[in-house]
Formats: sequence, structure tokens, C-alpha cells
Amino acid sequence: MSGVSGKTLGIRQNLAIDGNDGAVLNIAAGGTLGSGAFANTSNYLLSANNLSDVASVSTSRSNLGADNASNLISGTVADARIASALTGKTYNALSLTSNATGFSVAGGTASKSLTMLNSLSLSGTDASTLNIGAGGSLVASAFTDTTNASNISSGTLADARIASALTGKTYNDLSLTSNATGFSVAGGTASKSLTMLNSLSLSGTDASTLNIGAGGSLVASAFTNTTNASNISSGTLAGARLPSATTSSLALLGVVDNSNASAGFVGEFVESVVLYASRFGITTTVDTTVTSITLTAGDWDVSGYSFIQGNANLAYSVGGLSLINNQLPDPAYRSSTADSPALSTEAGLACSTRRFSSASTFTVYLIGFATFATGTAQVCGSINARRVR
Repeated sequence: MSGVSGKTLGIRQNLAIDGNDGAVLNIAAGGTLGSGAFANTSNYLLSANNLSDVASVSTSRSNLGADNASNLISGTVADARIASALTGKTYNALSLTSNATGFSVAGGTASKSLTMLNSLSLSGTDASTLNIGAGGSLVASAFTDTTNASNISSGTLADARIASALTGKTYNDLSLTSNATGFSVAGGTASKSLTMLNSLSLSGTDASTLNIGAGGSLVASAFTNTTNASNISSGTLAGARLPSATTSSLALLGVVDNSNASAGFVGEFVESVVLYASRFGITTTVDTTVTSITLTAGDWDVSGYSFIQGNANLAYSVGGLSLINNQLPDPAYRSSTADSPALSTEAGLACSTRRFSSASTFTVYLIGFATFATGTAQVCGSINARRVR
């Protein structure tokens, strides 16, 4: 074979030439290659074997420094090349430790740690912060919405936590209201209210009671010691206010006008009159009611007077106060004219005062009686009573 420059290669025996593309075998000045040039190639690495023909892979890796990760200066180790169980490692300067119960994570420039002793799930709003403060164990209320006051079911809110100015609130079911003038307090099962229109100071003995009764404005006497009778300077004390019995003398002042005592009071006066012009006929020997009065329960003194007129024919006339209609009382309580042959024209009979006392309403009758043989007779009269007690 010859080339452009007129060089030749003579092949006298079968040869096999192998090498890398572009490699050059420079025989230099020529001559015959010695036996050393043709040593046993079985001890050499062939590029085609891609290092699979080294005598010891592990020794080769050690000789090359491939077992020292610090010699890896670029690229990324594939996940499959990293052991699934790592120990003694840190991740982003964090130490992860498996404990007998749970695990802990520790690290940071100022080292802090998180230890998990139970399985927990944490959730919240992005960028939110859970500040545990002084630490400790989270109590039940940490998992309750205490922004809703109805979820606060025990304990007492500290005074400092309550606003100094409250509106629309009740205290022990009492409503306190600030009015244009003063204030009012209202409440109770049967709601009642107290309205203050002026500044007042109330004082008294513990457990004392001020009973205002029907209410209204307190009068001047409310501030006067009326347990001292000398402080009562006007009006008349009602009889019912006087003691029923006294061991000392008691002077009662009478009225100085023509008024009547009120019903039910000592001195009450009741009267019934049949005037002469209204006289009416009676029957001989028949008890007849002239008039009567009705008295309420109490102690009464009752008096009466009957007048009987005839035609010079009256033989005997009687009068009396009785509790029975048309019936004379016992003779002990009667007034009568003398029984004589001389007939009279008229007879006036004064019935002596008699006490009547009853626990209920009753009626007292003025009774007239006359005997006459002929003609007619007429009667009139009056009955009156005064309450003694």
C-alpha cells in the first residue's frame, strides 16, 4: 500500500491492529519491534469493558477515593443511592432523634427542640402562630372557642377583665338605668323599681325595714319623732287609737262645733222620731211598735219616749224598749201610767236609758200600749242611741 507521499506498508504475516480511534503508533526510526512490545495484554484494561475488568472493584474505588463522599464536588446523588434508614445525620442543621416514645426535632442558631410524645395533627391558617408561652400541658379550654362567652362554663372573670363602663347589662337580674335625672333600679320575680331623683343617704339599724306602704311623697311628720306626743301639734286623734284601758287619768277633748261622731266611733248617735203630726192609731191592749233603730255591733245606751193620745178614755198606758217587734219588754224595763178609775186624755211615757251590747248588728224597738174601752187612741214618739264603746 502506498500513500500520497509515496510511503509503503508491507504486510508479510497476518496482523491484528487495535486501538482507540485517532491513536497513533509511532515506530520512530523503524526496525524490528522487540518481544516486550508484544507483552500479554490480558493484564490491561480495555476501554470497551468500562472498568468491569479491574481485579477488585472495592479496592479500585478506594484507590480512586470514590468511597469518600467529600471527593464528590458536583452533581446530585440520586435518591436511590441514599440509604432508606439514616442515623447520626442532620437535615438543614436539624437533628431528628427517635425516642423510646415518639421523637424529637432540635436545632436552630439558639438551639430549640420539639418532642412529640403522642400522635398529633396540627392545622390552622397559613402564617398563623401558636405561642405556647411558658409552656406546660394544654388544658381542655385550649380546644374550646372561648371567644364565645357561652363556652366559658366555670370560674369567675377577674374584675380587671371587665370593662369599667357597662351598658345593656343586668346584675343579679337587676336592671340599672341612668335617667336624665338620677337613676333607677328594677327587678325581682314580681318586678319592682326604685327611682332616685335626688341625692339621698339612707342609714338605720341592721335588719331594719322601711315600709312605705301605698307610697307617695313622705310628709314632714315622716322626719318627726311622733313617739313623743308633744310633737303631735294638730288634728284630733281617733278614738280607735286610744288604749282600751288606762291606769292614769285621761282627759278627752270634746268637739267645739255641731259635728257628729263618725260611724263606729265613740259618741256616734242614732235616732228615729215619729212626730205628733204623724201619729197613728193603736188598738186597745195590743203591743204596738212606734218606731225602731238599727245599731251596728258595739256597746250602746238607748233611750225612748212614747206619747199616747185618746178621747178622755185612756185607762192604762205603757211604753218600753224591746228587741222584739210589737212586744213589750220585761216589766223591769217598762214605763207606765197609774191604773185608776179616772180616765185620761193623753199619757207621756219616758223609757229609762237601757244598755244594749252586741257583737253583730241588731234592732231596738220603741213599744207603746194602752187600754181604752171606747173611742180611739193614737201614738207617736222617739228613740235614740249613743255609742259608748
